[in-house]
Amino acid sequence: MNEEYNHLIHFAFLLLGLSYVLRDILRLRLVAMTASVLMILFNLVAYDRPIWVIIWWNLAFIGINTTHVLMILRERSRFRLSVMERAIRDAAFPGLEPHEFLKMIALAEIGSVEEGEFLVRQDETPADLVLLFRGHANVLRDGKLIASVGDATFLGEMAYLTGEVASASVVSSAPGVVVRWPVAPLRKLARKAPAVERSLQSSLTRDVIDKLRKPQVRQAEGAARLQTLENASS
Repeated sequence: MNEEYNHLIHFAFLLLGLSYVLRDILRLRLVAMTASVLMILFNLVAYDRPIWVIIWWNLAFIGINTTHVLMILRERSRFRLSVMERAIRDAAFPGLEPHEFLKMIALAEIGSVEEGEFLVRQDETPADLVLLFRGHANVLRDGKLIASVGDATFLGEMAYLTGEVASASVVSSAPGVVVRWPVAPLRKLARKAPAVERSLQSSLTRDVIDKLRKPQVRQAEGAARLQTLENASS
C-alpha cells in the first residue's frame, strides 16, 4: 500500500461525514457521490492490486445517488415561480427551494392595503401571519406610537411563535402589499415539511432580532411619518 495517497481516503471520509449533517437532500447526494469517487480513486492508486469489492460497491452507490440526483433535478425543474412569488421568496425566505415555497404560497393570500388599515390588533390573537411585502406601518401600544416598520417585515410573528395575543397594534401608514398566511394551516404545513419549518423559524427569528436591534431608529422613523400625516391632515 502506498501511503502517499492517504489524503484521498481521509478527504473521502470527511465528505462522507459531511453528508450525514447536510439537510438539503440534493447537496447530500452530491457530496456522497464525490466521497465514493475519491474512495475508488484511492483504491486504484494506493494499492498494487485494487480491492475490487470496494470499487464495485462504491460504483453501485454512485449509480443510486446519480439516479436520485436526476430525479430531484427533474422534479425541481417542474416548478416555476411567478415574478411576484419569486420576489416574495427572495425577500422573506431566500434559502427555501422553489418547490417548497410553492407549498407555502399556496396557503397565502396576497392583497393590497390602504393607509390606516389595521394589520394586527393589540390584545387579539392574530388569525394570520402577515408579511408587509411593500409599504410602511406604525406599531402602536395603547394608542401610542412605539415603532415603524417597512418592506419585507413580518407582523404578528411573536403571536405566531408563542400562541399569545398581540402585544401591540400595527396600522398601515401608506398603501402597500401584504401576504397573509392563516396560522393553523401554516403550522400544519410546517409540521409536515421540515424545510418549510426551518426556513420559517429562521426568517421569523431574523425578523425579531432585526426589530430588537434597531428599535430607536424604527421609532424615530415612525414618529417622523406620523408627524407628516398629521401635518397633511391639518
